[in-house]
Amino acid sequence: MPGCVGRLAHATRPWWRFLPPAAKPRHSNPPAFGISRLWWAGLLCSAWLNSAATYAGELGYATGSYLSYESNIDRVETNTRPELIASVFGGLSYKENTADVTGRVYAYVERRHFTQHTFSDDTRGYVQGSGAWTLLPKRLVWIADDTFQDVQVSVTAPNSPGNLTESNSFNTGPDLTIPLSPANAFVTGGRYGRFDIKDSNADNHRYLLYARALHTMPSLSKLSLNYEKSRVYFEPGTAFSQAVRDDVFVHYETAAAGEGLYAGDGARIDLGKSRVTQYPFDSTASSNTLDGHIVRVLLSKGVTKQFAVRASYSDQISDTYSDLIAGIAGSSGSLAPTEGSVFIVQGTGFATADIYHSKRADVGFTSHGGDIEYTLQPYARTVDFQTLDQDDYREVGGLFFWRWLYSGATRFDVFATASTRNYGNIDRTDRDRNYGASTEFKVNRNLTLSLLAGQAQRQSTAPGQSYVDRRAILFFGYSANYELRFMR
Repeated sequence: MPGCVGRLAHATRPWWRFLPPAAKPRHSNPPAFGISRLWWAGLLCSAWLNSAATYAGELGYATGSYLSYESNIDRVETNTRPELIASVFGGLSYKENTADVTGRVYAYVERRHFTQHTFSDDTRGYVQGSGAWTLLPKRLVWIADDTFQDVQVSVTAPNSPGNLTESNSFNTGPDLTIPLSPANAFVTGGRYGRFDIKDSNADNHRYLLYARALHTMPSLSKLSLNYEKSRVYFEPGTAFSQAVRDDVFVHYETAAAGEGLYAGDGARIDLGKSRVTQYPFDSTASSNTLDGHIVRVLLSKGVTKQFAVRASYSDQISDTYSDLIAGIAGSSGSLAPTEGSVFIVQGTGFATADIYHSKRADVGFTSHGGDIEYTLQPYARTVDFQTLDQDDYREVGGLFFWRWLYSGATRFDVFATASTRNYGNIDRTDRDRNYGASTEFKVNRNLTLSLLAGQAQRQSTAPGQSYVDRRAILFFGYSANYELRFMR
Protein backbone atom coordinates (compact mmCIF):
# COMPACT_ATOMS: atom_id res chain seq x y z
CA MET A 1 0.00 0.00 0.00
CA PRO A 2 1.24 3.55 -0.66
CA GLY A 3 2.40 5.60 2.26
CA CYS A 4 2.53 9.32 2.93
CA VAL A 5 5.26 11.33 4.61
CA GLY A 6 4.67 14.98 5.57
CA ARG A 7 7.33 17.54 6.38
CA LEU A 8 6.52 20.99 7.75
CA ALA A 9 8.18 23.43 5.35
CA HIS A 10 7.16 26.89 6.55
CA ALA A 11 4.13 28.50 8.13
CA THR A 12 4.44 32.22 7.82
CA ARG A 13 1.42 33.07 5.70
CA PRO A 14 -1.90 34.25 7.17
CA TRP A 15 -5.07 32.71 5.76
CA TRP A 16 -5.86 35.33 3.11
CA ARG A 17 -2.45 34.93 1.44
CA PHE A 18 -3.61 31.57 0.12
CA LEU A 19 -5.94 33.39 -2.27
CA PRO A 20 -4.82 34.55 -5.75
CA PRO A 21 -6.15 37.88 -7.13
CA ALA A 22 -9.82 37.37 -7.79
CA ALA A 23 -13.25 38.32 -6.60
CA LYS A 24 -14.46 37.63 -3.11
CA PRO A 25 -15.42 33.96 -2.65
CA ARG A 26 -18.88 32.52 -3.14
CA HIS A 27 -20.55 29.27 -4.20
CA SER A 28 -21.25 28.02 -7.69
CA ASN A 29 -24.08 26.19 -9.37
CA PRO A 30 -24.00 22.44 -8.66
CA PRO A 31 -23.73 21.10 -12.24
CA ALA A 32 -20.47 22.79 -13.23
CA PHE A 33 -18.93 22.57 -9.78
CA GLY A 34 -19.71 18.86 -9.61
CA ILE A 35 -17.81 18.30 -12.85
CA SER A 36 -14.79 20.23 -11.60
CA ARG A 37 -14.73 18.41 -8.25
CA LEU A 38 -14.64 15.04 -9.98
CA TRP A 39 -11.88 16.17 -12.31
CA TRP A 40 -9.68 17.51 -9.51
CA ALA A 41 -10.19 14.35 -7.47
CA GLY A 42 -9.11 12.30 -10.47
CA LEU A 43 -6.08 14.49 -11.06
CA LEU A 44 -4.82 14.19 -7.49
CA CYS A 45 -5.47 10.43 -7.41
CA SER A 46 -3.51 9.98 -10.64
CA ALA A 47 -0.48 11.50 -8.97
CA TRP A 48 -0.80 8.85 -6.26
CA LEU A 49 -1.58 5.80 -8.35
CA ASN A 50 0.85 6.33 -11.25
CA SER A 51 3.73 3.87 -11.61
CA ALA A 52 6.55 6.22 -10.68
CA ALA A 53 8.15 5.70 -7.29
CA THR A 54 7.89 9.12 -5.63
CA TYR A 55 5.72 12.21 -5.98
CA ALA A 56 6.23 15.55 -4.32
CA GLY A 57 3.68 18.25 -3.64
CA GLU A 58 3.22 21.23 -1.38
CA LEU A 59 0.12 21.37 0.80
CA GLY A 60 -0.85 24.49 2.71
CA TYR A 61 -3.81 25.05 4.98
CA ALA A 62 -5.21 27.77 7.17
CA THR A 63 -8.03 28.28 9.63
CA GLY A 64 -9.16 31.02 11.97
CA SER A 65 -11.73 33.74 12.54
CA TYR A 66 -12.21 37.46 12.06
CA LEU A 67 -14.45 40.34 13.04
CA SER A 68 -15.34 42.91 10.38
CA TYR A 69 -17.13 46.22 11.01
CA GLU A 70 -18.67 48.16 8.12
CA SER A 71 -20.39 51.50 8.67
CA ASN A 72 -22.44 51.22 5.45
CA ILE A 73 -22.65 47.61 4.34
CA ASP A 74 -25.16 48.35 1.55
CA ARG A 75 -22.98 51.19 0.24
CA VAL A 76 -25.90 53.55 -0.21
CA GLU A 77 -26.22 57.32 0.16
CA THR A 78 -29.12 57.39 2.62
CA ASN A 79 -30.56 54.99 5.21
CA THR A 80 -27.16 53.46 5.85
CA ARG A 81 -26.92 50.30 7.94
CA PRO A 82 -23.82 49.43 10.02
CA GLU A 83 -22.88 45.79 10.45
CA LEU A 84 -20.51 43.69 12.54
CA ILE A 85 -19.68 40.38 10.84
CA ALA A 86 -18.24 37.43 12.75
CA SER A 87 -16.67 34.74 10.57
CA VAL A 88 -14.85 31.44 10.84
CA PHE A 89 -12.89 30.24 7.83
CA GLY A 90 -10.69 27.53 6.41
CA GLY A 91 -8.37 27.53 3.42
CA LEU A 92 -6.38 24.97 1.46
CA SER A 93 -3.73 25.19 -1.24
CA TYR A 94 -1.99 22.39 -3.09
CA LYS A 95 0.73 22.44 -5.76
CA GLU A 96 1.99 19.44 -7.71
CA ASN A 97 4.90 19.42 -10.17
CA THR A 98 6.02 16.03 -11.47
CA ALA A 99 6.83 14.56 -14.87
CA ASP A 100 3.23 13.40 -15.27
CA VAL A 101 1.12 15.94 -13.39
CA THR A 102 1.48 19.66 -12.83
CA GLY A 103 -1.23 21.63 -11.11
CA ARG A 104 -2.30 23.97 -8.37
CA VAL A 105 -5.53 24.31 -6.42
CA TYR A 106 -6.70 27.04 -4.04
CA ALA A 107 -9.85 26.56 -1.99
CA TYR A 108 -11.47 28.65 0.72
CA VAL A 109 -14.70 28.48 2.73
CA GLU A 110 -16.12 30.66 5.47
CA ARG A 111 -19.24 30.93 7.57
CA ARG A 112 -20.45 34.52 8.16
CA HIS A 113 -22.75 35.67 10.94
CA PHE A 114 -24.28 39.15 10.47
CA THR A 115 -24.80 40.24 14.06
CA GLN A 116 -27.12 43.15 13.11
CA HIS A 117 -29.13 40.94 10.72
CA THR A 118 -28.67 43.21 7.70
CA PHE A 119 -28.25 40.02 5.65
CA SER A 120 -28.97 36.39 6.40
CA ASP A 121 -26.05 34.33 7.69
CA ASP A 122 -24.33 32.56 4.83
CA THR A 123 -21.53 30.22 3.84
CA ARG A 124 -19.16 31.36 1.11
CA GLY A 125 -16.63 29.40 -0.87
CA TYR A 126 -13.91 29.97 -3.44
CA VAL A 127 -11.99 27.59 -5.69
CA GLN A 128 -9.37 28.24 -8.34
CA GLY A 129 -7.29 25.55 -9.99
CA SER A 130 -5.41 24.57 -13.12
CA GLY A 131 -3.62 21.39 -14.07
CA ALA A 132 -2.06 19.34 -16.85
CA TRP A 133 -1.88 15.56 -17.03
CA THR A 134 0.73 14.16 -19.44
CA LEU A 135 -0.72 11.05 -21.11
CA LEU A 136 2.09 10.68 -23.68
CA PRO A 137 5.35 12.57 -23.03
CA LYS A 138 5.77 15.50 -25.44
CA ARG A 139 2.73 14.30 -27.40
CA LEU A 140 -0.57 14.28 -25.53
CA VAL A 141 -1.56 16.40 -22.51
CA TRP A 142 -4.96 16.80 -20.87
CA ILE A 143 -5.68 20.30 -19.54
CA ALA A 144 -8.26 21.47 -17.00
CA ASP A 145 -9.04 24.86 -15.43
CA ASP A 146 -11.73 25.88 -12.99
CA THR A 147 -12.56 29.10 -11.18
CA PHE A 148 -15.39 29.52 -8.70
CA GLN A 149 -15.99 33.12 -7.60
CA ASP A 150 -18.26 36.15 -7.46
CA VAL A 151 -19.36 38.31 -10.39
CA GLN A 152 -21.26 41.59 -10.39
CA VAL A 153 -25.02 41.49 -10.98
CA SER A 154 -25.21 45.17 -11.95
CA VAL A 155 -22.31 46.93 -13.65
CA THR A 156 -23.31 50.32 -12.26
CA ALA A 157 -23.92 49.27 -8.62
CA PRO A 158 -21.13 49.05 -6.00
CA ASN A 159 -19.62 45.76 -4.81
CA SER A 160 -21.93 45.26 -1.85
CA PRO A 161 -23.09 41.78 -0.76
CA GLY A 162 -26.38 42.38 -2.57
CA ASN A 163 -24.66 43.04 -5.92
CA LEU A 164 -22.53 39.89 -6.03
CA THR A 165 -23.60 36.45 -7.14
CA GLU A 166 -21.93 33.07 -7.49
CA SER A 167 -20.35 31.85 -10.72
CA ASN A 168 -18.29 28.91 -11.93
CA SER A 169 -16.17 28.63 -15.09
CA PHE A 170 -14.83 25.23 -16.13
CA ASN A 171 -12.56 24.40 -19.05
CA THR A 172 -10.99 21.06 -20.07
CA GLY A 173 -9.65 19.19 -23.08
CA PRO A 174 -6.60 17.62 -24.80
CA ASP A 175 -3.54 19.09 -26.52
CA LEU A 176 -1.93 16.90 -29.19
CA THR A 177 1.56 17.77 -30.48
CA ILE A 178 2.84 16.31 -33.77
CA PRO A 179 6.58 17.04 -34.24
CA LEU A 180 7.59 17.93 -37.81
CA SER A 181 11.25 18.69 -37.09
CA PRO A 182 13.38 19.57 -34.03
CA ALA A 183 12.19 23.18 -34.25
CA ASN A 184 8.70 22.83 -35.79
CA ALA A 185 5.50 21.15 -34.70
CA PHE A 186 1.80 21.02 -35.43
CA VAL A 187 -0.42 21.32 -32.36
CA THR A 188 -4.15 20.66 -32.26
CA GLY A 189 -6.70 20.15 -29.54
CA GLY A 190 -10.13 20.90 -28.20
CA ARG A 191 -11.88 22.28 -25.15
CA TYR A 192 -15.21 21.85 -23.45
CA GLY A 193 -16.30 24.74 -21.25
CA ARG A 194 -19.16 25.62 -18.92
CA PHE A 195 -20.18 28.97 -17.46
CA ASP A 196 -22.77 28.92 -14.64
CA ILE A 197 -24.20 31.84 -12.69
CA LYS A 198 -26.59 31.40 -9.77
CA ASP A 199 -30.20 32.43 -10.42
CA SER A 200 -29.44 33.62 -13.95
CA ASN A 201 -30.25 32.68 -17.55
CA ALA A 202 -26.67 33.58 -18.54
CA ASP A 203 -25.50 29.96 -18.19
CA ASN A 204 -23.90 28.51 -21.30
CA HIS A 205 -21.63 25.72 -22.49
CA ARG A 206 -19.17 25.72 -25.39
CA TYR A 207 -16.87 23.69 -27.57
CA LEU A 208 -13.60 24.90 -29.06
CA LEU A 209 -11.23 23.39 -31.63
CA TYR A 210 -7.86 24.85 -32.46
CA ALA A 211 -4.84 24.28 -34.69
CA ARG A 212 -1.45 25.97 -34.59
CA ALA A 213 1.82 25.78 -36.48
CA LEU A 214 4.57 26.17 -33.87
CA HIS A 215 8.20 27.18 -34.36
CA THR A 216 10.70 27.14 -31.49
CA MET A 217 13.67 29.44 -31.86
CA PRO A 218 17.25 28.74 -30.64
CA SER A 219 16.59 31.18 -27.75
CA LEU A 220 13.62 28.92 -26.77
CA SER A 221 11.22 31.70 -27.73
CA LYS A 222 8.12 30.48 -29.58
CA LEU A 223 6.32 31.76 -32.67
CA SER A 224 3.03 30.26 -33.84
CA LEU A 225 0.21 30.79 -36.33
CA ASN A 226 -3.13 29.97 -34.68
CA TYR A 227 -6.70 29.28 -35.74
CA GLU A 228 -9.48 28.78 -33.18
CA LYS A 229 -13.15 28.04 -33.77
CA SER A 230 -15.70 27.85 -30.97
CA ARG A 231 -19.45 27.45 -30.68
CA VAL A 232 -21.38 28.66 -27.61
CA TYR A 233 -24.83 27.35 -26.64
CA PHE A 234 -26.90 29.68 -24.44
CA GLU A 235 -29.75 28.92 -22.07
CA PRO A 236 -33.32 29.70 -23.21
CA GLY A 237 -34.34 33.28 -22.55
CA THR A 238 -31.25 35.01 -23.92
CA ALA A 239 -31.26 37.16 -27.06
CA PHE A 240 -29.38 34.49 -29.06
CA SER A 241 -29.37 30.71 -28.79
CA GLN A 242 -25.88 30.20 -30.26
CA ALA A 243 -22.74 32.09 -31.18
CA VAL A 244 -19.88 30.99 -33.43
CA ARG A 245 -16.45 32.57 -33.06
CA ASP A 246 -13.45 32.41 -35.41
CA ASP A 247 -10.03 33.70 -34.32
CA VAL A 248 -6.89 33.89 -36.45
CA PHE A 249 -3.75 35.29 -34.83
CA VAL A 250 0.02 35.14 -34.58
CA HIS A 251 1.49 34.41 -31.15
CA TYR A 252 5.02 35.24 -29.95
CA GLU A 253 6.36 34.39 -26.52
CA THR A 254 9.85 34.67 -25.06
CA ALA A 255 11.21 31.94 -22.83
CA ALA A 256 10.73 34.06 -19.69
CA ALA A 257 7.21 35.24 -20.46
CA GLY A 258 4.49 34.17 -18.08
CA GLU A 259 6.85 33.09 -15.31
CA GLY A 260 5.81 35.77 -12.87
CA LEU A 261 6.32 39.43 -12.23
CA TYR A 262 9.87 39.09 -10.94
CA ALA A 263 11.13 36.68 -13.60
CA GLY A 264 13.00 39.45 -15.44
CA ASP A 265 12.67 40.35 -19.12
CA GLY A 266 9.84 38.79 -21.08
CA ALA A 267 7.26 39.36 -23.82
CA ARG A 268 4.00 37.76 -24.90
CA ILE A 269 2.26 39.11 -28.02
CA ASP A 270 -0.90 38.09 -29.92
CA LEU A 271 -1.94 39.87 -33.13
CA GLY A 272 -4.90 38.89 -35.31
CA LYS A 273 -8.59 39.15 -36.17
CA SER A 274 -11.77 37.86 -34.57
CA ARG A 275 -15.32 37.37 -35.82
CA VAL A 276 -18.41 36.44 -33.80
CA THR A 277 -21.67 35.43 -35.52
CA GLN A 278 -24.81 35.11 -33.42
CA TYR A 279 -27.83 32.88 -34.16
CA PRO A 280 -30.69 33.02 -34.89
CA PHE A 281 -30.35 36.05 -37.11
CA ASP A 282 -32.28 39.09 -35.95
CA SER A 283 -33.71 40.97 -38.92
CA THR A 284 -34.19 44.10 -36.81
CA ALA A 285 -30.58 44.19 -35.62
CA SER A 286 -28.04 46.34 -37.42
CA SER A 287 -25.73 43.32 -37.63
CA ASN A 288 -25.57 39.78 -36.32
CA THR A 289 -21.82 39.62 -36.92
CA LEU A 290 -19.20 41.39 -34.83
CA ASP A 291 -15.68 41.84 -36.19
CA GLY A 292 -12.77 42.88 -34.02
CA HIS A 293 -9.03 42.91 -33.54
CA ILE A 294 -6.96 40.59 -31.41
CA VAL A 295 -4.19 42.59 -29.79
CA ARG A 296 -2.70 41.24 -26.57
CA VAL A 297 0.70 42.54 -25.52
CA LEU A 298 2.52 41.88 -22.23
CA LEU A 299 6.05 43.21 -21.74
CA SER A 300 8.17 42.96 -18.60
CA LYS A 301 11.59 44.35 -17.81
CA GLY A 302 13.68 43.57 -14.74
CA VAL A 303 15.60 46.80 -14.26
CA THR A 304 17.40 45.55 -11.17
CA LYS A 305 17.10 42.48 -8.93
CA GLN A 306 14.37 44.26 -6.98
CA PHE A 307 12.80 46.75 -9.41
CA ALA A 308 10.68 45.67 -12.39
CA VAL A 309 8.44 47.35 -14.95
CA ARG A 310 5.61 45.62 -16.74
CA ALA A 311 3.22 47.01 -19.34
CA SER A 312 0.22 45.41 -21.04
CA TYR A 313 -2.33 46.30 -23.67
CA SER A 314 -5.33 44.35 -24.95
CA ASP A 315 -7.93 45.01 -27.64
CA GLN A 316 -10.32 42.10 -28.15
CA ILE A 317 -13.86 40.77 -28.17
CA SER A 318 -14.45 38.96 -24.90
CA ASP A 319 -17.00 37.70 -22.40
CA THR A 320 -17.05 36.94 -18.67
CA TYR A 321 -16.24 33.24 -19.07
CA SER A 322 -13.17 33.90 -21.23
CA ASP A 323 -11.87 36.61 -18.91
CA LEU A 324 -12.26 34.46 -15.80
CA ILE A 325 -10.54 31.45 -17.40
CA ALA A 326 -7.70 33.65 -18.65
CA GLY A 327 -7.33 35.10 -15.15
CA ILE A 328 -6.43 31.67 -13.72
CA ALA A 329 -3.10 31.81 -15.54
CA GLY A 330 -2.58 35.45 -14.62
CA SER A 331 -2.70 36.47 -18.25
CA SER A 332 -4.56 39.66 -17.44
CA GLY A 333 -1.25 41.31 -16.63
CA SER A 334 -2.45 42.68 -13.31
CA LEU A 335 0.21 43.75 -10.85
CA ALA A 336 -2.23 43.88 -7.95
CA PRO A 337 -0.48 42.50 -4.85
CA THR A 338 -1.93 39.28 -3.50
CA GLU A 339 -0.10 38.70 -0.24
CA GLY A 340 -2.04 40.17 2.63
CA SER A 341 -4.05 42.56 0.43
CA VAL A 342 -6.95 40.55 -0.94
CA PHE A 343 -9.34 43.28 0.22
CA ILE A 344 -8.14 45.79 -2.37
CA VAL A 345 -8.39 43.36 -5.28
CA GLN A 346 -11.90 43.18 -6.76
CA GLY A 347 -13.31 40.90 -9.41
CA THR A 348 -14.13 42.34 -12.83
CA GLY A 349 -16.57 39.69 -14.07
CA PHE A 350 -20.16 40.49 -14.97
CA ALA A 351 -23.21 38.26 -14.47
CA THR A 352 -24.13 38.30 -18.15
CA ALA A 353 -23.77 36.09 -21.22
CA ASP A 354 -23.34 39.20 -23.38
CA ILE A 355 -20.12 39.64 -25.32
CA TYR A 356 -18.25 42.93 -25.21
CA HIS A 357 -15.46 44.75 -26.97
CA SER A 358 -12.81 45.45 -24.35
CA LYS A 359 -9.69 47.60 -24.46
CA ARG A 360 -7.29 47.90 -21.54
CA ALA A 361 -3.85 49.40 -21.05
CA ASP A 362 -1.77 49.48 -17.89
CA VAL A 363 1.80 49.96 -16.78
CA GLY A 364 3.18 48.82 -13.46
CA PHE A 365 6.23 49.66 -11.41
CA THR A 366 7.17 47.40 -8.54
CA SER A 367 9.97 46.90 -6.04
CA HIS A 368 10.20 43.53 -4.32
CA GLY A 369 12.68 41.81 -2.03
CA GLY A 370 13.83 44.57 0.32
CA ASP A 371 12.58 45.93 3.61
CA ILE A 372 10.37 48.36 1.64
CA GLU A 373 8.19 46.97 -1.16
CA TYR A 374 5.73 48.84 -3.36
CA THR A 375 3.58 48.59 -6.47
CA LEU A 376 2.21 51.43 -8.59
CA GLN A 377 -0.11 50.57 -11.48
CA PRO A 378 -2.15 53.12 -13.48
CA TYR A 379 -4.59 51.79 -16.09
CA ALA A 380 -7.29 52.75 -18.60
CA ARG A 381 -10.13 50.58 -19.91
CA THR A 382 -13.18 50.76 -22.18
CA VAL A 383 -16.00 48.19 -22.34
CA ASP A 384 -18.61 48.20 -25.12
CA PHE A 385 -21.36 45.59 -24.63
CA GLN A 386 -23.10 44.04 -27.60
CA THR A 387 -26.64 44.43 -26.20
CA LEU A 388 -26.31 46.14 -22.77
CA ASP A 389 -25.69 49.59 -24.26
CA GLN A 390 -26.50 51.52 -21.08
CA ASP A 391 -23.65 49.73 -19.26
CA ASP A 392 -20.91 50.75 -21.74
CA TYR A 393 -18.19 52.65 -19.93
CA ARG A 394 -14.74 54.20 -20.06
CA GLU A 395 -12.56 54.06 -16.96
CA VAL A 396 -9.19 55.34 -15.81
CA GLY A 397 -7.64 54.53 -12.47
CA GLY A 398 -4.70 53.21 -10.55
CA LEU A 399 -3.46 51.15 -7.65
CA PHE A 400 -0.80 51.90 -5.07
CA PHE A 401 0.52 49.41 -2.52
CA TRP A 402 3.35 50.00 -0.01
CA ARG A 403 4.77 47.55 2.52
CA TRP A 404 7.31 47.96 5.31
CA LEU A 405 8.82 44.70 6.57
CA TYR A 406 9.66 45.99 10.02
CA SER A 407 10.92 42.62 11.25
CA GLY A 408 10.47 38.93 10.64
CA ALA A 409 7.32 39.04 12.78
CA THR A 410 5.84 42.47 12.00
CA ARG A 411 4.95 44.35 8.86
CA PHE A 412 2.87 47.38 7.87
CA ASP A 413 0.87 47.86 4.65
CA VAL A 414 -0.71 50.93 3.06
CA PHE A 415 -2.97 50.65 0.01
CA ALA A 416 -5.07 52.90 -2.20
CA THR A 417 -7.11 52.45 -5.36
CA ALA A 418 -8.82 55.17 -7.38
CA SER A 419 -10.93 55.11 -10.53
CA THR A 420 -13.16 57.38 -12.59
CA ARG A 421 -15.78 55.65 -14.72
CA ASN A 422 -17.92 57.41 -17.35
CA TYR A 423 -21.11 55.84 -18.69
CA GLY A 424 -21.58 57.73 -21.94
CA ASN A 425 -25.04 56.41 -22.82
CA ILE A 426 -26.63 57.39 -19.49
CA ASP A 427 -24.60 60.56 -18.78
CA ARG A 428 -23.18 59.32 -15.50
CA THR A 429 -19.72 59.58 -13.88
CA ASP A 430 -18.60 57.61 -10.79
CA ARG A 431 -15.41 58.44 -8.88
CA ASP A 432 -14.38 55.61 -6.54
CA ARG A 433 -11.69 55.79 -3.86
CA ASN A 434 -10.61 52.92 -1.64
CA TYR A 435 -7.76 53.29 0.83
CA GLY A 436 -6.52 52.01 4.14
CA ALA A 437 -3.71 50.52 6.18
CA SER A 438 -3.03 47.25 7.93
CA THR A 439 -0.53 45.71 10.29
CA GLU A 440 0.35 42.07 10.80
CA PHE A 441 2.06 40.42 13.75
CA LYS A 442 3.17 36.79 13.77
CA VAL A 443 2.74 35.41 17.27
CA ASN A 444 4.81 32.40 16.17
CA ARG A 445 5.47 30.56 12.91
CA ASN A 446 1.86 29.37 12.76
CA LEU A 447 -0.28 32.02 14.50
CA THR A 448 -0.95 35.43 12.95
CA LEU A 449 -2.79 38.49 14.26
CA SER A 450 -3.74 41.26 11.84
CA LEU A 451 -5.69 44.53 11.92
CA LEU A 452 -6.97 46.49 8.92
CA ALA A 453 -8.75 49.85 8.76
CA GLY A 454 -9.88 51.69 5.66
CA GLN A 455 -12.57 53.55 3.77
CA ALA A 456 -14.38 53.02 0.47
CA GLN A 457 -16.27 55.90 -1.07
CA ARG A 458 -18.02 56.91 -4.29
CA GLN A 459 -18.94 60.30 -5.68
CA SER A 460 -21.48 59.92 -8.46
CA THR A 461 -23.33 62.35 -10.69
CA ALA A 462 -26.33 59.98 -10.56
CA PRO A 463 -28.76 60.98 -7.79
CA GLY A 464 -28.57 58.76 -4.71
CA GLN A 465 -25.56 56.72 -5.89
CA SER A 466 -22.81 58.27 -3.73
CA TYR A 467 -21.69 56.58 -0.49
CA VAL A 468 -19.02 56.30 2.19
CA ASP A 469 -18.20 53.00 3.92
CA ARG A 470 -15.68 52.84 6.76
CA ARG A 471 -14.24 49.44 7.66
CA ALA A 472 -12.20 47.82 10.42
CA ILE A 473 -11.20 44.15 10.43
CA LEU A 474 -9.48 42.06 13.10
CA PHE A 475 -8.00 38.67 12.08
CA PHE A 476 -6.67 35.73 13.98
CA GLY A 477 -5.47 32.75 11.97
CA TYR A 478 -3.42 29.59 11.98
CA SER A 479 -1.58 28.49 8.82
CA ALA A 480 1.00 25.88 7.81
CA ASN A 481 2.66 24.43 4.73
CA TYR A 482 3.70 20.82 4.23
CA GLU A 483 5.81 19.12 1.61
CA LEU A 484 4.21 15.76 0.76
CA ARG A 485 5.85 12.70 -0.73
CA PHE A 486 3.76 9.74 -1.88
CA MET A 487 5.64 6.45 -2.27
CA ARG A 488 4.79 2.95 -3.48
